[in-house]
Amino acid sequence: MNMKNIVKLLVCGLAALCCACSEDDLTGEWSYSGPIPAIKDGPTEADKGCYALYQKYDVHVYWQLEGDAACYTDQGQVSSSGFNAAALPMQAAEEATEKFVKLLTKFFAMLPENLVKQGYYRRHILVKIMPPTYIYTDTEGNTYFCNTYGVNAWVYGAGSGVVYYGYLYNKEDNTGDKFDTNLDGWKWSMAYEFFKGLVDCIDKPVNVPDEFREISKDYYNYELGGSPESSIQGTVFDKVKGGHQGFIHPYAAHASNTKFCDEDWGAMVASILTWDKAELEEIYVTYPLIKAKYDIVKAFFTEQYGLDIEQLANRWRNVTLD
Repeated sequence: MNMKNIVKLLVCGLAALCCACSEDDLTGEWSYSGPIPAIKDGPTEADKGCYALYQKYDVHVYWQLEGDAACYTDQGQVSSSGFNAAALPMQAAEEATEKFVKLLTKFFAMLPENLVKQGYYRRHILVKIMPPTYIYTDTEGNTYFCNTYGVNAWVYGAGSGVVYYGYLYNKEDNTGDKFDTNLDGWKWSMAYEFFKGLVDCIDKPVNVPDEFREISKDYYNYELGGSPESSIQGTVFDKVKGGHQGFIHPYAAHASNTKFCDEDWGAMVASILTWDKAELEEIYVTYPLIKAKYDIVKAFFTEQYGLDIEQLANRWRNVTLD
């Protein structure tokens, strides 16, 4: 059983009692101050971009932090227990900085300003090595490019509201600039963390529609416990089995249907926003449960935020770093 989900179950009741916000207020009860360290306007273009994001949205973006400094927040030290060992100690990420800040800026600019300000992750840290513990593949050996790691305080200590981004698989990785070779992967990961965090039900109310949670009931890897019926075996995701169970991505299959399906929700939204439209249409025809989730996501963003998810997808797919 995924450790994150074990802890989520233990704290579910407490979270429901402690949450100090209403269903219409997406800000959590915890406060995030900072920025630590201070964000200054210059001297580099990357610094200027980080400062502009801080001024407009109160998000704290860093690229020069390393070692313990990369794991420190105003709430204390982030535990390293959930990180890829190759990423530790954290290394500063100078090579990819300007492209990262530019892409994050373009992503936020496409969203309503108040929505960005309601985001769960207030602290965004670019490091050199990808922090996720596991790299997933499909049954044909194709790798899912997932280079981010969002930290939840209930699971790993004091790091509530922090997301890490990496751009190399390990210290020996010399495969080049992944902003050039896998820009779509970067787009997917940014969208995944933001929209997953938006509905996180530990520090915020659960506002994923009930009918979304019910679609894949009993099929989540958390529930199946690694049995043959699970679409995930080790780090291999069976797209066909997962598709018939309603999962568009391995991250989606790790969620729990009872109270927590933030990973499923985030993966669904990120895939809608970044994957090829024709590919998605084929998936919807082939896998009715995924299509049902798409319909719920589309209606949710229209009703809650006045956002047309397809228009947003068209814009995000066409973003470049030129």
